[in-house]
Amino acid sequence: MKFDANGGEGKLPGDITAIAGEAFKDCKRLTSVVIPDGVTSICHYTFEGCTSLTSVDIPESVTSIGSSAFSSCSSLQFNEYDNANYLGNESNPYFVLIKANDSNITSCNINETTKMIVGRAFSSCDSLTTVTIPASVVYIGDSVFEYLGDLKTVNYRGTKEQWNAISIGYYNSSLTASTTTINYNYTD
Repeated sequence: MKFDANGGEGKLPGDITAIAGEAFKDCKRLTSVVIPDGVTSICHYTFEGCTSLTSVDIPESVTSIGSSAFSSCSSLQFNEYDNANYLGNESNPYFVLIKANDSNITSCNINETTKMIVGRAFSSCDSLTTVTIPASVVYIGDSVFEYLGDLKTVNYRGTKEQWNAISIGYYNSSLTASTTTINYNYTD
């Protein structure tokens, strides 16, 4: 189903559990979306090209967000924390890391309340050498850590068992590269 927002807030039925890929693609007059509690999945390219979109409220029920779900949303207002842009909800504004602030970052300390990292979040960050991931993260999307040849250190604030329980998408070879060290139980 493709939505055609005529402007204002995108209205979603309260009984849906997933938002299909490209559902709001290129809805140029869409300004805000409140995703209903109970939605668990936002697919690839869902809001791509929504150039007037300024806010999205993402409930805690969401467990996966596809790559480029918010690409080319040039008006979207993010919550910022240590070199990254986030979206969330009133109780957790850092629920999901959407993208790096700048492709030239060398480090990122992900907010301690973040649950998900959207696919391709660090896709152009060729200089990224260190990332600190909180134990709260349960999902790392496709291509978040792909082809990051300079990534040397992943500081994970949880145990190795917690790390192994994270749902990690495809094409994250930098996490398993022999040149990358994962430090478990990391503290500052």
